[in-house]
Order: sequence, then C-alpha cells, then structure tokens
Amino acid sequence: MLRPSEPLAALGPAGHIGIVVEDLDTAISTFSHVVGRFRKLPNDPAGVPIQTAEGTSVVDLRAAYSIAGPPFIELIQGVPGTLWDRRDGPYVHHIGYWVPPDEMEKTSARLTELGLPWLAKRPHEPGQVPRILYHASGDLRIELIDARRREELRIGSPDP
Repeated sequence: MLRPSEPLAALGPAGHIGIVVEDLDTAISTFSHVVGRFRKLPNDPAGVPIQTAEGTSVVDLRAAYSIAGPPFIELIQGVPGTLWDRRDGPYVHHIGYWVPPDEMEKTSARLTELGLPWLAKRPHEPGQVPRILYHASGDLRIELIDARRREELRIGSPDP
C-alpha cells in the first residue's frame, strides 16, 4: 500500500494521463472536442511484448496522444484480458512520467520502496534500460517511460 507520507512529487510533473477507452476512433472524436487534436501512435503489427509476474505476452495495443500538453492525454483502446482490460466506460488507467534513461531503475526501485510494487514492463535485453515500467497500488498506476521515447514517438507533434 502506498504510504501517504511519501509524495510522488519527486517525479516532477506528470507527462501524460493514460485513459482506456472502448473504441479508439470514437474516443478520439469525443475527446478532441475537449482537448483538441490527437495523433495515433504507429501500430506494431507484431504486437507489443509485455512482461508481468505471470510471464510475457504479446498485446495488440492501439493508442493516440493529444497534440496539446503537457500533460498529454493518451487514449488506449482496451484489450480484454490484459493490463488494459476494458471496464464500463472510459477510465483513468495510469499517470505517466518521462524519466531519464539513467534514472529508470533507480526511480522504479524508489516507487517500490514507497509502496507501489512493480506490475509490468516492456521486456529488455540484459544491460539495457527498460523502455516502460508500470507500478501500482490499488487503483493507482504509475507508468515510467524512458524519456527518449517521447522524441521517438513524436509526442506533441501534429504530424502523422
């Protein structure tokens, strides 16, 4: 359980808020009336490998980021039976933070110390920095993302 006396403010401002939706295209249309334009992330036809305590699986993830931010709004199409399982209506899935690559492991260890144990990650080669790490406690999920991914994914760019 997260210890309330230990704030997460040391992570800095949130980079994005991840929201799971039933249908990505419908959600983009709906949310764009409030936050402006969105840009879809490239879809990996091979899927995205995700490692949890139960093992590694490949998930077909579809997502889009708002052009305006930070914090950016990330819409993720729900995938039944996964970490991004759908519920009745959209819901806040996680709060995301861009973390310098040399701080990923240290920040992850700190979240665990604060009562937010590791939940899932993108698998990585030994000696390499994890690209994405999830920590959770109850309904609170924190996503740590290697800050280099922001440029790679062109977050905030209006270009397709």
